[in-house]
Amino acid sequence: FFFFFFLLMELLSSLPAEATEQFFQELVDEVCGRPAPRFATYGKVWALSDWQQVHQAALAAVRTVTRVADDDNSVKQAVAALALADPQAAALCSAVLARRDELLQVLTQRSTTLASTELSDFDWRVAMALSSDKLSVLREPLATVALATRTPGGQAGEIKMELNADELGSLLTTLETVYKAVSELKA
Repeated sequence: FFFFFFLLMELLSSLPAEATEQFFQELVDEVCGRPAPRFATYGKVWALSDWQQVHQAALAAVRTVTRVADDDNSVKQAVAALALADPQAAALCSAVLARRDELLQVLTQRSTTLASTELSDFDWRVAMALSSDKLSVLREPLATVALATRTPGGQAGEIKMELNADELGSLLTTLETVYKAVSELKA
């Protein structure tokens, strides 16, 4: 995790100070659901591989700071904990503080959507794996489980898993625990 921020600090140092503020504002836009910063804009500063790394690390920094953005001091402390150079720290702090309420609303809304996703259907099948590319004789039973999910907005999703007997047992135990907890909350 901290490797990302070390990498961010190193790569951001090549970005001119005036462009750093614009970069963090564009990242805040991305978190809020607007268009993300584009490589075409920053291609003269970073190679494509560096761009991908700095984009992911800076986006993680914005989200990390936003999660603790209760007030101005908590934002400043979170930015200071990242140990960015002064121009980068100031740009990140400015971008988050300027749109703190919107950022918190978006992240809360996303968390609520994730938490309220429901299991709408499931499908399963059992197969016997007789061999693999590494072992000539395997003979291991495998269960393929497909979980159909639905968000409150009606968006459908699917999670597919291939599990051995131990993993399937662990999944079933976890689902039973979740079911009991949800039943207690509804009661």
